Amino acid sequence: MYHEQPSTLTRHHVLTQYIRYAEEEMAHELIHHPTRAPRLRRTLMRPIFQLFAGEKLGGKYRALIEAKLKEEGTSVTDIIQSATSVIAPEILHATPIVPNTTTTILSPQ
Repeated sequence: MYHEQPSTLTRHHVLTQYIRYAEEEMAHELIHHPTRAPRLRRTLMRPIFQLFAGEKLGGKYRALIEAKLKEEGTSVTDIIQSATSVIAPEILHATPIVPNTTTTILSPQ
């Protein structure tokens, strides 16, 4: 943990892992509480809704999520794949920028 290399996860990788998690949650909900599955599907989209805020076509990404959520029976995989189809590959596969870890403290003037 303390001596690990910085993460090079991309948003594409994070979404791929998230799809796996979300589909497992949906499968569990469909078995045990089928009437609550549509609400869970919307809840599962919340963490990724703003993932491309400020990026080119980020608004279209969010609009596609909203549109797909209105379609009954659409899987989490289909929603995410549809929404990310408008995001440029260089944005989707970009590694995060690691901020400078040194802090400059300004003295009061």
